[in-house]
Amino acid sequence: MVAAFNRALERIDVASATQRRFLSNAAHELRTPLTRVRTGLERVEDPQLRRVLVADIQSLSSTVTMLLQIARLSSNSPEMRRFDLVATVRAVTAEHVPAALAAGVDIAFSSEGDAVFVTGSDTAAGMAVGNLVRNALQHARADRSILVDVRAPGTVRVIDHGGGVEVRDRAEMLRPFVRGEASDGTGLGLALVAQVMALHGGRVAMEETPGGGLTVVLTFRGTDA
Repeated sequence: MVAAFNRALERIDVASATQRRFLSNAAHELRTPLTRVRTGLERVEDPQLRRVLVADIQSLSSTVTMLLQIARLSSNSPEMRRFDLVATVRAVTAEHVPAALAAGVDIAFSSEGDAVFVTGSDTAAGMAVGNLVRNALQHARADRSILVDVRAPGTVRVIDHGGGVEVRDRAEMLRPFVRGEASDGTGLGLALVAQVMALHGGRVAMEETPGGGLTVVLTFRGTDA
């Protein structure tokens, strides 16, 4: 019985690994043709049609990118070490400033002190925060602001002033391919965030922003400075 049980577990492990490799390879192979299609669309003469098609390709590219990130997180446990959450989140926020300017949204970063050290993967943490900032940009109202805030001992808050998420829907939004009623996203961003926080033994929570909107709170394990 023990031997049969062990063989069953081995088959499950093999099947799971095969599925992750397939997902990763498929996502990787799709990126090149999507890039070629995106380039070709620039030759479409009708500007309105071109905008629609480019938006569809960008959405598909975003889906492929997040599938690839999820596959990599699932197949390779990230190296856990002590890192500065302030530096990581500040860098990720800065990367999204051009997109915020283009959308007419102010984006700001704040932190409690010069450094907040936590245990985990700075790469995975950056993925999570980046997805939250992109979600916030997608749902933020024009002429409003997004704040990315880091606090000791290991908390990140991404605060927007968009339409928000109903309390009853918040837990469901952390599952893959679940989107809000007003969302035209992929439904993978928050699922990736939840997976990153599970790997860190942390948690993700959603709260209503005072005055309207959504605040997503990530809690990492802090370390002594």
